[in-house]
Amino acid sequence: MNGNVLTLAGTCATSSTLLIPDGYVLDGAGNYIIAVDPPGGHFTGPIARNCGGSAFYVNLGLMAMGLSDAPL
Repeated sequence: MNGNVLTLAGTCATSSTLLIPDGYVLDGAGNYIIAVDPPGGHFTGPIARNCGGSAFYVNLGLMAMGLSDAPL
């Protein structure tokens, strides 16, 4: 790990997966990232994931709110 840290400024919502750059740490600073459905669609995939060999998150809550059932 190279010491690069991204710090979340507050709780936020996303309708797509957030990509953490390779070797970075996402510090949630005690906040949450909330998954929500995009307009006219469904949230798919993880809320956050790495973009390379390694990425980390600390002090971060992940949750989903009001997601609709996606047909399989």
